[in-house]
Amino acid sequence: MKTKGFAEWIKNEFGYWVGLFSGVLGIIEVFFNTPLWFKISFCTAALIFIGLFLYKLYFFIEHSKPTEEVEQKYQKQLEQAVERFSMLFVNASENIQKYCQSIVENMCEIENPKTGEEYLQLSYNNICNNIERVFHSLWPKYTVSVCIKKFDLSHKEIYEKVERYKEWELITLARSGGTNIDRANLNKKVTIGENSDFEVIISPNFDASYFACQDLSDIKSEFLKKFEMPYKNSTKDFLNSYKSTIVVPIRLLEKKKRQKNGTACLNSFSLFGFLCVDTKEVYNDSEEAFNIAINYLRAFSDILYKFFDNVYKIKVLELEVEGNDNE
Repeated sequence: MKTKGFAEWIKNEFGYWVGLFSGVLGIIEVFFNTPLWFKISFCTAALIFIGLFLYKLYFFIEHSKPTEEVEQKYQKQLEQAVERFSMLFVNASENIQKYCQSIVENMCEIENPKTGEEYLQLSYNNICNNIERVFHSLWPKYTVSVCIKKFDLSHKEIYEKVERYKEWELITLARSGGTNIDRANLNKKVTIGENSDFEVIISPNFDASYFACQDLSDIKSEFLKKFEMPYKNSTKDFLNSYKSTIVVPIRLLEKKKRQKNGTACLNSFSLFGFLCVDTKEVYNDSEEAFNIAINYLRAFSDILYKFFDNVYKIKVLELEVEGNDNE
């Protein structure tokens, strides 16, 4: 069988080359037996065809792979973007730190508790607005929304055991002005177990320090592949509101395991809640710019932890003073 197949291959190859050679001889014979004007026209057409072929070949080679010049241009644009982002972040972080400090100082001077709570809520919203402006500058093509999620410690017993982390409850403390009105409910409680974005950060089964996705359109299959568990979101139609997201914890690594005021204790972390940034559209710019944004958001969360820690210290102090006055 093998010999027969080889013979068939030889026969086909021989027939191909014989046919090609015969065709070339036929063209040459016709060429030399035709008038001069036909020979000139034929040669001219052949040269034009060859020229066009070589031009197309050159164009294809030049554009089929990035040239050194294109790579250098892209690298320069990326470096300029990083520099611009860095300057923007430095200015924004300084402004937010100063604003947070002024809030704490003003709180000490407010005597009416209700007025103090209203002032705090307005301040929380302004912080979200400031962060939103930073990310809108980073991503001018996108509709950005920022929110702060806080642990609701009404049922403190569920926070005493790490294995009950899925029952831990979150409320939305504040949202930026760019948030869709349908999402502006600040009183809605959700649990960690209902939201995979938070669970991968909290769960001892994973070592994720943040959750981020540039395109949530196919998050269910991608999440299952990466984390080997179904993706969950307490907002069933979340894709109508946002299609990319970054979630970072507002937390501090403690030397000793202890639960502080207003925070949940997880391993060696004192955890206040989460800082989240969403875009209404799919984020389709460079992955490098998206990663830069993740690091900036993590830095903002560190600033916020210190701020919230100071706020709750003042609140505890006010409660102690109020209790002494009642005595």
